[in-house]
Amino acid sequence: MEIKRKGITLTVDVDEFYFPNPREESEHLGTMVCFHGRYNLGDEHDFRNPDELDEWFDEHNKEICYKLPLYLLDHSGLAMSTFDYNDPWDSGQVGYIYCTYKDLERIGIDKNNKAQIARSLIDEVKEYSEYLSGYPPYYYFAISNEDDEMVDSCTGFRGENLKEVIKEMIGSANEEYHFLFNQLLKQQENYL
Repeated sequence: MEIKRKGITLTVDVDEFYFPNPREESEHLGTMVCFHGRYNLGDEHDFRNPDELDEWFDEHNKEICYKLPLYLLDHSGLAMSTFDYNDPWDSGQVGYIYCTYKDLERIGIDKNNKAQIARSLIDEVKEYSEYLSGYPPYYYFAISNEDDEMVDSCTGFRGENLKEVIKEMIGSANEEYHFLFNQLLKQQENYL
């Protein structure tokens, strides 16, 4: 979408080139170990096969606080979950996400709060699944002056609700251009 006021143009659109991998971009509690013949999934690891991982789990059992299976659905896109998709043709277990007691200390989670630990790991898998599927999309804004020269831009805004995404963008834009975002928000409200 685009809006032009006072010779200045604001463009807001889906950024088709911005797909940061949450396993690389942010700190996380769990370690995600996956095995798949066609896809490089999860975190980087040195295990050659699932049997090696199972042996490692047996050897380090006292260090591991929590572990959940990882299932991949590969049908018109990818999705990942800690719960079985019950689709024998297009899904199956591809690995595990686990955390150690040292991971809990590093993040600052109480080792006795199993519900919080499980929720954190499940949320990490959900975030990774969204990354794999590309939903919700990332957006960018670009502001051009009357000579079509870019004067401000930023990417990495994510959300399902475009109105909320635009409100978030305002905080990243130069203050002199806030009126463009406000006009765009008014325009969006008129369409609803």
